[in-house]
Amino acid sequence: MITSSAPGHVLDKLRRLSGPNPEGSKLDDVERLHLILMIGAMNEYGAAMAVMAETVMKMKIRDALNERGLSNTDIAGAFRDHGDGGAVAVVDAIAVHPSLKHPYLD
Repeated sequence: MITSSAPGHVLDKLRRLSGPNPEGSKLDDVERLHLILMIGAMNEYGAAMAVMAETVMKMKIRDALNERGLSNTDIAGAFRDHGDGGAVAVVDAIAVHPSLKHPYLD
């Protein structure tokens, strides 16, 4: 399960702003929201915290996605190919990636 420490009201707002989970997603709705928040947060840290916070966040994201079947190359490809569209575009690409395993069905 992909999670963060985000409170419910933040996830509710993010749900409204990010739109629906893409068809064929192997992330459940809540996992998708937590992942969008974590990826988006990497870009929001101030300069003093950027290196440390981004490294910790990247490791947490990488480890969670590796456990679900994505390789580091798959993850890097999603950021490379969809990063200009922001966190929602990256997460939606990850959500439907053929290597991503559903936690209960695969």
